Amino acid sequence: MPPKKASAAKKPAVKKTAAAMAKKVVKASPAPKKAPPAPKRASAPKPKSLPAPNKSDAAPTLAKATTASPAKKAAAVKTIMVEACKQCQCFKKRFEILEKATKALKPGLTFVLNAEKPTKGVFIVRTDKGEVLWSMTGLTRPFQPLKAVDFELVAKELVDKL
Repeated sequence: MPPKKASAAKKPAVKKTAAAMAKKVVKASPAPKKAPPAPKRASAPKPKSLPAPNKSDAAPTLAKATTASPAKKAAAVKTIMVEACKQCQCFKKRFEILEKATKALKPGLTFVLNAEKPTKGVFIVRTDKGEVLWSMTGLTRPFQPLKAVDFELVAKELVDKL
């Protein structure tokens, strides 16, 4: 058996000063991380096609919208397509409220929810021809602007536009 070398395997103990130990502690501790900046809250988008509160403004738009005979328009639009985000159930609930209210006013309509994959944060009502009747886009949680809308009034608007 070969003899063991005790002096080569062990290193001599070195005394460390307090200053040297403090330097190592400072180097060993990670730098404090900055907190991520708080996300900016965007102001809630307002619905673009809600009726004006002044009745004198609403009358000319109805006159412009009814240039063709109402019977022809009713025959032309039979399906209403709604694109509603799947991020929260409030979109589906609003769709059901809108569908129920509109069918009560005009029973011959059929509704389709999300024929294609919906865009995030939108609630758009279209005809079967692709004409946008009513929309809200850019919605973020907790979707307060969508929840604040009275869909009974929106249903009346839709029936008037059809």
